[in-house]
Amino acid sequence: MGTIWDIFGYIGTVIVLYSFTIEDIKWLRFINSIGCLFWIVYGIGISAPPTIIVNGCILIIHTIWFIKGGFKIDEVWIDRIWTLVIISLIFIFFYFASKI
Repeated sequence: MGTIWDIFGYIGTVIVLYSFTIEDIKWLRFINSIGCLFWIVYGIGISAPPTIIVNGCILIIHTIWFIKGGFKIDEVWIDRIWTLVIISLIFIFFYFASKI
């Protein structure tokens, strides 16, 4: 039986795979961002910097796209997007801080 971290990895996998079935690019990117967050948590849990870095970069790319206007959003969506980014950066920070 797997660990709790494996569960995060499998959930992230399902979410990312599902996101590619979505035709609307704004929702594809949003759902994919959620999958990236699960993969970041998984990467932290198993101490896999490449997993953390690639998914953090993907999340940043999605966020930049949202901010540049690829997705016309109101203040509520901006808050949600920034929350995703901040949570990701906090996880990354704590991961690397725990290695010191």
